[in-house]
Amino acid sequence: MRSLWMFLPAFFLLPAVMASAGEMTSAYTKIKLTECTKGESSDEEGWATWTCTGYRGMPIYFAHADLREYVGYGPNAKQTCSAHTTFQRFNAVGKTIEWRLKAGRPVATILRFRVEGDGNKEQFLMVTKLDGDQSCPMGYVDARIKNHNRAARNLADKHHQRFSCERDAPIVVSKKYAAPTEFATAERCAPPT
Repeated sequence: MRSLWMFLPAFFLLPAVMASAGEMTSAYTKIKLTECTKGESSDEEGWATWTCTGYRGMPIYFAHADLREYVGYGPNAKQTCSAHTTFQRFNAVGKTIEWRLKAGRPVATILRFRVEGDGNKEQFLMVTKLDGDQSCPMGYVDARIKNHNRAARNLADKHHQRFSCERDAPIVVSKKYAAPTEFATAERCAPPT
């Protein structure tokens, strides 16, 4: 009987431990091109690519071309949709990637982009879905809205399971823009050929 009392507290704690295993959490990494491997480039044409390492060794493809930047994630990072999607106007990424984790596994990233052109300077948080060999923009959060960091996390947490890179258009959270075609280079990812 004495041993039963010792195990009862552990039994009642078990649901709390199990619930926390499914919670969403964050981890952060920095983009430091000096620590990345430089790939193809052309100084004359002003473009370059790098392969970097992200959370728990996940490959990151980073490209700079025509004063725009592109970021792809995963084992085939260079071929992913997100590696070929950016903003229509000139832009630069922030230096910190927020990784949204479910039970310790990365399911999405949040990365700030500074965008300017046509006399406008704006910032967006690009929420990218990580899905095996594919990564794609799942949403864009306008940094002018109140609590934009929380809004980006909520978008990632709520939509990472059901969002389809091939079928769904990225979600836009903004008071100014209604659709990604107003500011991004692609509405949705094309199916693989």
